[in-house]
Amino acid sequence: MFLPISKLISQGRKAEHVVAYRGKQSLTFNTFKKDVQMLVDKLPATDGLSFALVAKDSYTFAVSFFALLHARCSLILPSNNQPDTIRLLKSQGLNLLIDGEIELNNDGENIKNTAVDTPFYKLNAETCGIDFYTSGSTGEPKKVHKTLQQLEAEVSVLEELFGEKLTSSITVSTVTHQHIYGLLFKVLWPVCAGRPFVVETFAYWETLTSRMHQKYCIVSSPAHLERYPDGFEVDKKNAPDVVFCSGGPLSFKAAKQTEVRLGTLPVEVFGSTETGGIAHRQQLVENNTWTPFNVVKLDEIGGVLQVQSPYLDTDEWHSTNDLVSFAKKVQFQLLGRNDRIVKVEGKRVSLPEIEGVLINHDWVEDAAALILDDARKSLVCVAVLNQSGEEERKRYGDFRFKQKIRTELHSSFELVTLPIRWRFVKQIPQNPQGKRLHQVLSSLFK
Repeated sequence: MFLPISKLISQGRKAEHVVAYRGKQSLTFNTFKKDVQMLVDKLPATDGLSFALVAKDSYTFAVSFFALLHARCSLILPSNNQPDTIRLLKSQGLNLLIDGEIELNNDGENIKNTAVDTPFYKLNAETCGIDFYTSGSTGEPKKVHKTLQQLEAEVSVLEELFGEKLTSSITVSTVTHQHIYGLLFKVLWPVCAGRPFVVETFAYWETLTSRMHQKYCIVSSPAHLERYPDGFEVDKKNAPDVVFCSGGPLSFKAAKQTEVRLGTLPVEVFGSTETGGIAHRQQLVENNTWTPFNVVKLDEIGGVLQVQSPYLDTDEWHSTNDLVSFAKKVQFQLLGRNDRIVKVEGKRVSLPEIEGVLINHDWVEDAAALILDDARKSLVCVAVLNQSGEEERKRYGDFRFKQKIRTELHSSFELVTLPIRWRFVKQIPQNPQGKRLHQVLSSLFK
């Protein structure tokens, strides 16, 4: 039975219902509810206090998430649980809930705990608030506020559209629950639908194989689906029911490779923390169009995608930075980011177009073009070479190799719009959601 987030604890499930698996341990609803109650009793009896929530374990995260809501606290969700992020949160004097342990700031040291075993109630989905801090492509955190009502709406639509494919599926994930995509797909949607999730986050495909003998689905990202270890391939009888992918458009090559490696063509979900899910697709053919979720309305102004959605905090149109071309009725193709159309020497240049031409080059596996924040606003490129490219680089030497690539690019672009500096790396730096890290890329040219 599907339950909305606001009613999950108060309405409840059978005591023996399995919520999650930690290794071989089954964590039941009875255990889950008791753990939520224990944490509620430890939290300060002051409505509206804000807590930054960080947890490595998705079960501990889920317990903390529901406990904070039922203790009438406001949630702050940083985009990751890395040590530097935790140090930054502490330096800002925030109340912290880290791996189930409460750390109050100086102002909160003398606040008394609730320590009262009270019945759970239905949450007010309109007033419960969660502040997400997205890492974005630049690494600068951006605050996005969501109500529980908005998250409930999104989970309900996901269940309506994909729920039949996931009956009895266990959810395993390669992405963090700290990000809205992982929160929805790995934690909130499964618990609302009554499907167990595995508490670990699987950074490597080899470690995920322990769950491949059961009915399961995978929540992943381009960062993982673009890269498989040599020889890794799942027996077809152990193929996942669904492979979800979000965080950025997946290349056609990676989509087809996933179909071969995992036995399932991935379902891509397009959206952002601000907008929630906008559309979905499966790449049966290259450059397949995207189909909007049925609750979302779309338009375009000057080729830039406009969105109306119940996942937003306004009824007005929301302008994205995504360039689109509409095909049949509402279906559309993504043409890149509006903020990635730049001017170089007074001429408009599409950074995705440069990357696309490079990726199709015989020597290049992947590429990232960017503008440096220097006096010249220099156009530069970071590239990953394939084996042929590495061999040619050794043969020509760095200087002549770069000149040769520039010469070949000149057939597609004017000379003044070509990258003037290059760096060759083993892998384009990305965050766990598959978004490229502008600051890290820029630092390669210092």
